[in-house]
Amino acid sequence: MSDQTATLRQRLRDTAYEAMLDSAERVMIQKGYEKATMQEIAAGAGCATGTFYGYFKNKEELLQGIVGRHFRALAAMMRQAAADCQTPLEKLYRHMRVAVEYFNRERDFFRLFFAAIPRRADAVEHLLRQSAQDDHTAFHEYTLQIIREAQSRGEVRSDFPAEGILKFMHGLSLAAFEQFSVESPPRDSEEQLRVLWGFMTGGIGACGKEPGHD
Repeated sequence: MSDQTATLRQRLRDTAYEAMLDSAERVMIQKGYEKATMQEIAAGAGCATGTFYGYFKNKEELLQGIVGRHFRALAAMMRQAAADCQTPLEKLYRHMRVAVEYFNRERDFFRLFFAAIPRRADAVEHLLRQSAQDDHTAFHEYTLQIIREAQSRGEVRSDFPAEGILKFMHGLSLAAFEQFSVESPPRDSEEQLRVLWGFMTGGIGACGKEPGHD
């Protein structure tokens, strides 16, 4: 097989793969993750069910692919948005703004996402490890470096490890977006950003001394 033939076949396979993910996301959003069938998804992608199973064994693999695709898109946007920032804290804020904007553009996907997986950060980590492992690892290290730099500059607390801060940020973001996804009427994006950044930087907003201490 020539290199050109192999390249063409890979392009055709990649195109078919993306078409199947498009169909899966569309059907799952319309019918819900549990009710969507592989037959309906295959039909929506314009292929036979047998062909479809050559790409994906089950709906979990489809969901992994969908989540991985969104993660890669969001991570790329975050990196680009923070490229001209002057401080690490500004980079973290820019990341959050991009995440809020992406959430509002892809609200249907996020509703599917929160309905389809257990509400735990480790479940999200599992999906990403399966579908976008290298991208996830690279972005994880990139964000850790920003947090460590922010700690060294005194922009964020240094009495807690950077890894722990990143886990806190991920968990808080997931909880906030899950809440935003069910609110009616929805908050506008600026209000969402204000609330999320406020939680991220100020905790729950408690004032004064610890309860029970004079």
